[in-house]
Amino acid sequence: MSPFQPSFTGFADAITNTSSPTDSYIYYLPLGIALPGGARPTCSECLNKTMAIFANAASNASQPISTNYVSAARQIDLGCGPNFVNATIPPAHGGVGTLSPPSMINGLIALIVVVLGLLL
Repeated sequence: MSPFQPSFTGFADAITNTSSPTDSYIYYLPLGIALPGGARPTCSECLNKTMAIFANAASNASQPISTNYVSAARQIDLGCGPNFVNATIPPAHGGVGTLSPPSMINGLIALIVVVLGLLL
């Protein structure tokens, strides 16, 4: 049996988990909001899979998550064990030349995609 309990409701579990209120904090990463220093989300399959999706989005420099993903992944690895999540991302891409500041709408779209992906 897997050390993780499979959950197709990771987002719902995270926001309703009163014993670990920091579980919901990772869902703010796509909006460009950093994981608070003391946050220790529950080490679950849902967290692992969500961070894998976020790692892909973070490789795009136009996404707000590109500024906070690596530090959040390292923090999660401290609590869940080395390499629990990918703490490195491919070189950022997003166009040639100077990039415009990331918009919050892109982060919101990424969050919606993740939530829908976890629910389906």
